[in-house]
Amino acid sequence: MGARGPTLSRHSVQIDAAAGRVEKRRVGARGFGSLATEAEALDRLAGLPCAPLRLSWDGERLVTRFVPGVTLARFWLEAPLPARQRLALGLVDAVAALHSRGVAHRDLTPQNVLVTPDGAPVLLDFELARMPGHAHEGGAPSVAAPELRWLPHPALLDRRVDLYALGVLLGRLLRDVLPPGAADPNERLAERLLGAEAPTSGLARWIFALTAPRREDRPLDLQALRRALEGDPTPPRPGGLAPVPDALAAVLHGRADAVADTLRALVPLDGLSADVPEGAWAAWARSL
Repeated sequence: MGARGPTLSRHSVQIDAAAGRVEKRRVGARGFGSLATEAEALDRLAGLPCAPLRLSWDGERLVTRFVPGVTLARFWLEAPLPARQRLALGLVDAVAALHSRGVAHRDLTPQNVLVTPDGAPVLLDFELARMPGHAHEGGAPSVAAPELRWLPHPALLDRRVDLYALGVLLGRLLRDVLPPGAADPNERLAERLLGAEAPTSGLARWIFALTAPRREDRPLDLQALRRALEGDPTPPRPGGLAPVPDALAAVLHGRADAVADTLRALVPLDGLSADVPEGAWAAWARSL
């Protein structure tokens, strides 16, 4: 094997570029679930150019095909604007492709996006991915949507987490600054919660909408976002869902059935929790 990569909190990584493979091995009990999740996610994403090819998984080691390139964190410091604009389109397409296969990445960071020599994005590290039947395990502090910090329950952690991160990454790619509230979880977030005015220019308006603190305000139409990146002035439309504050109010008043109804209303919009057993929401709500 080649040089050993950094040891992460859940697994170690070995990269052998000459052999064209990357091996992850679990470290301790917590590593197993994360790598199993990544293996399943890569199976679901097989054939998509935006995800590494899974070569093998034996319950201990996950081997994927090596992808040459640089991280997004490095790319946006060195690439000219036209290259960054092309990558922005590719990044939107990549996230849309993931969601079309029922996978929410939930850990999209500049370090988890690889840019290949031809300028295409490849998404890495699916240990925190969400698919039907998978529970929440965390999020990336620098890019994480507010609900990852405030409401860490699987029903509330769907593809809108990726939309928030996508807005952060697009803002950095195309504006060279992170959107409000993204660089620091507390920075200017209060302004957004109190109703700060949205920008008037088209693309900035989309980035503002994608990073909305309230997940129901984030636009779901990634094809419309792609058109906006190509110059379409149409403003974003909120994706909508049963408001999270309603669920919180029900919790505060001890109304478990109301919480359960609110959470059930979220399921059909994303199709990522359709396998939750009947009565599970009410049971969870009563446990709060």
